[in-house]
Amino acid sequence: MEKRVFVIGDRDTVLGFSLIGVEGMVTDDAGLAAEKLNDLARDPDIGIILVTSGIGNKMVATIERLKEAGALPIILEIPDRLTHPERMPLRELVRRALGISV
Repeated sequence: MEKRVFVIGDRDTVLGFSLIGVEGMVTDDAGLAAEKLNDLARDPDIGIILVTSGIGNKMVATIERLKEAGALPIILEIPDRLTHPERMPLRELVRRALGISV
């Protein structure tokens, strides 16, 4: 079975992805976005969820909780035209991936 991609974010980003056939939700409300993200995380047909950094920065705890809960769907924060994703230090990425501190 082929997995689907879904994008949550600003109008321009969602519109751009819709041009290549990716479904999406336009919102700047963190509560609505978190609710949709939780629904998508339970959908077995969704393989990747793209969240623009503008809305992702407003719901970091929800995204981190879902990322730690399981392998699929993969949740990726992508830049939008106004903001950039928060970058996690390399040391923290290694600690999470390998379970060791460097």
